[in-house]
Amino acid sequence: MIATGKATKYHYNALHKPNQLIYGQGQTAVITGWTVKGAIRVASSLRLIAKHLHPQEYAVIGQLYSATRGINLLIRNLLFNPHVRYLVVLNATKEDKNAGAGICLLDFFRNGFEEGLSDTGRRCWVIRSPYSGYIDIEVEASALQKLKNNQNVGNSF
Repeated sequence: MIATGKATKYHYNALHKPNQLIYGQGQTAVITGWTVKGAIRVASSLRLIAKHLHPQEYAVIGQLYSATRGINLLIRNLLFNPHVRYLVVLNATKEDKNAGAGICLLDFFRNGFEEGLSDTGRRCWVIRSPYSGYIDIEVEASALQKLKNNQNVGNSF
């Protein structure tokens, strides 16, 4: 008989939008794109994804509404949860592609960021992407670089 160890259960702590997320005990964040039909449909689509996964297979499932505002909150949550090592970005609908948030998030990991100005003229980190995406300047560049280098990112288009 071979003894096996117990799988480690992780706990995801959201600093931002905690009531809009589904929590598991794994190391993978599953990010969906934008859903147009309101809060009930969004919650249903997130629950549908969770229904097909075991809680140990994901840390969190959530929706990325906007590249201009949402990526900043997602990045802050990921920095607060260093056990999240994998990121899956689902960009499956026409609305996802039009909004560009998923592509901009992937561009953060592929192309990086630079100091610049937001659409409202505020100093920030600007994601190198054809879609406008911003991260608060208060977030240390070294922390962003470490996050960028330590994530395994996959996408489904």
